[in-house]
Amino acid sequence: WCCVKSKQLSGIVGRPVTMQCPYPPQHRDNRKFLCKGDHRNNCTDLGTSQSRFTLQDDVSSSSFWVTITELKAGDAATYWCGSDSQWSVGNYTKIQLSVG
Repeated sequence: WCCVKSKQLSGIVGRPVTMQCPYPPQHRDNRKFLCKGDHRNNCTDLGTSQSRFTLQDDVSSSSFWVTITELKAGDAATYWCGSDSQWSVGNYTKIQLSVG
């Protein structure tokens, strides 16, 4: 757990919120992912199956952005995002989202 990047975000019900997820430059061709849950090894992969979640990859800055449109109170949770399905240390970000 030494190297987990952790961020705190807050949003307002009914408004959009955007999360930034940096990744190593060598992962630019990897599948990017976002999942929701208290622990990285036990979370629900949101992928792009959720209509309110959009993912935009910005290769030039080695990060991708996930936007949740129309926040709901139930979106308040811990999210994990990254570019390495093996969850290698340093290749993912923990985001704690609060909704008010």
